[in-house]
Amino acid sequence: MTPRASAGGRAFALGRGAALEHSEHALVLDASPGDGPADPEPHLRSATVADADELTRVLTAAVGWPATDMAARLAEDTARTIVVERHGAVVATVSLARENDVGRIYRFAVDPPLH
Repeated sequence: MTPRASAGGRAFALGRGAALEHSEHALVLDASPGDGPADPEPHLRSATVADADELTRVLTAAVGWPATDMAARLAEDTARTIVVERHGAVVATVSLARENDVGRIYRFAVDPPLH
């Protein structure tokens, strides 16, 4: 996945033989979520530029190709990236953005050993 306006992302996708196509899904919660197992260890916090290397590691491991420019993405003010830590280690990430009345969730990745 790459931002629509990213010339570099477009060049990367085309260079790998990918077709440029809309691939997002709309998720609508139409019922109350059920109770799941409780784990008191995960901790969520906002990512900082200092997290760039660990987030790159998790995203690369999760999607199978290198995540690039993570420090620059974290410096953007158009989205909020969340880090999920467990026992002090980064285990997952997700980015959130809001454009007018539409929320976006993207760059969601969980460290593969935790699947």
